[in-house]
Order: sequence, then C-alpha cells, then structure tokens
Amino acid sequence: MSVHPHLHPTRCDHTRPNPSATRRRSRRLAVGLLALASVVGASCSADDAANKALKDAGVNVNTKGGLPAGFPTEVPVPDLKIQTGLADPTGFNLRLTAPDAVADVTAYKATLKAAGFTISDEFDNTKGAGHNIGFTATGKGFKVIAVGFPKDTPVDANYLAVHVEKSA
Repeated sequence: MSVHPHLHPTRCDHTRPNPSATRRRSRRLAVGLLALASVVGASCSADDAANKALKDAGVNVNTKGGLPAGFPTEVPVPDLKIQTGLADPTGFNLRLTAPDAVADVTAYKATLKAAGFTISDEFDNTKGAGHNIGFTATGKGFKVIAVGFPKDTPVDANYLAVHVEKSA
C-alpha cells in the first residue's frame, strides 16, 4: 500500500487480479456468448423455416443465375443473363439483365414468334407513365408475359421480367 500525502490510501499493486472480478467477467462473457449463439441459431432456424415454408408452398427460387426447376423447355428463354428464376404454383418468373430493354424485348418477341408463339397485347410506355415496354405471347400450351424496364428512365431499372404460365 502506498499513501499519497493528500489522498486516502490506495492499492498500487495492479498486477494481481481480483478473483471475484475475474469470475464476474467470465460469467458475463459466458452469458453474452450464450445469447449470441441463441440469436445466431434463431436466425439460422428462421432461414430454414422460411425455406421450408417456400418449399411447402411449391415455390422454387434460383438466385444463382439459372432457370428454376421445372421451367418448360417449350418456351424459349431470352438470350440474356438470368438474375433470378422463380417457380410457384401460378407459373415461372424470370428477371434478366437487359442492357437495352427496348431492343431486348423486340428480340425476345422475334424469338417467340419464330418458335410458333402468337404475339398480342403489345405496349410501349417507355415515354409515358409506366416507363416500360412489353407484350403477351401464347403458344405450345403456355402464355408468356414479357416486360422490359429501360435504363435512363425514372425507373432506371435495365431489366426484363418474364412470366410464364400454362394457358387455359
């Protein structure tokens, strides 16, 4: 112990740990790690639960740039990079990168026509409120709805959305 002339006696030997303080810190660390583990475990189980719920509802999602399982081979796919593919009980949905949405929609329309699909419900709102362009096509037992969202519009999206379902 040392005594400063104007202060109360203080302990200057800080080299020896206080056993009860060390135990308290260890308990707090253990409780904190346990809480963290339960949160991490809960988030994993929440993801697992969400994936199971999607699967149970018949939803198949491919976020790795491919077609969803079961996509009909009778329907041509645009010659663009697939960002996301989704299959659900109503049909299939694709989101594709469209460097030039207007030209890409036109090219996909030509591809479907060449494959025997009939084009209808064409629209071009690229200069209007919708800022999109698209069409509906039917053939080979399927209905295809394609909508392009161009870059350099208020939407600034640069992608093509394609929905495919069995036709009635």
